[in-house]
Parts: sequence; structure tokens; C-alpha cells
Amino acid sequence: MIQFSLDWQERRTTLGVQIRSLPYNRELLLMLTNIDKLVDKLSKAEVDARRRHRSVETLPELAAVNGAIDTLEQWIIMGKLLA
Repeated sequence: MIQFSLDWQERRTTLGVQIRSLPYNRELLLMLTNIDKLVDKLSKAEVDARRRHRSVETLPELAAVNGAIDTLEQWIIMGKLLA
């Protein structure tokens, strides 16, 4: 779970290492790339929210990114169990 788009780089590195350790990782790498795109949208929404002096934590983009991260982590666990 991330709180801001800036937290993604560290989390992405950790997830990338876990994914690359799996024998079948093509789809998981695609999911990681899709999360990158969601984080890009989140970053733009954060900038807009800060300009308007609104809370960043309540952005729907943040919930979408965290949901996608949770799903990817579940798939990584499944991959480790099946490997």
C-alpha cells in the first residue's frame, strides 16, 4: 500500500525483484507496467489536488493503485506457491 505516488518507486523495485524470481512472469510484468500507468495518473491527480488545496489521500486514483498492488501481490504469492 502506498500513500503517495513517490512511494511507488521503492515498492516497484521490490515487486520487480519478486516477479523476476518466478519462472512464468510475463503477465505479472505486464501488470507491473499497467500499475506504472496508474501511478502516472495518480501523480497528475496529486499535483492537481495540491494546487486546489485538497486532500491527496482521498483521491480515487490512490485507491485504484493500491487495489492493483494488492492484486499483483496476490498473484506473486500464487506464482511462488506454484513454482
